[in-house]
Amino acid sequence: MYNLNQLFTSGIWVAREGKEKDFVREWEAFANWSVRDKLGSGAPYLLQDINNPRCFISFGPWPDLATIERWRRTKEFQTFVKKVKDLCEKFDPSTMKVVALGKEKK
Repeated sequence: MYNLNQLFTSGIWVAREGKEKDFVREWEAFANWSVRDKLGSGAPYLLQDINNPRCFISFGPWPDLATIERWRRTKEFQTFVKKVKDLCEKFDPSTMKVVALGKEKK
């Protein structure tokens, strides 16, 4: 479970028609690199809209803002963004924090 102020990066993606599988493959390879190289990210997720399969949301937790900024400055991050610009019509990245938590049923 996460606490208030936990940081996450997120992205809203719209893949080009017919490029959905290519986008997923590139995102997964990049996400695996991010975790494997222990850049500070927790497990990242990529969600696909079941009603509009071209739309995706990605998110993952981070320990602090400095780690996020360091990750975004890597050559691998820059290369990934360039690759997916060819595969996506839209990419809106965000850095967010938890401001409210629902209660778990015990």
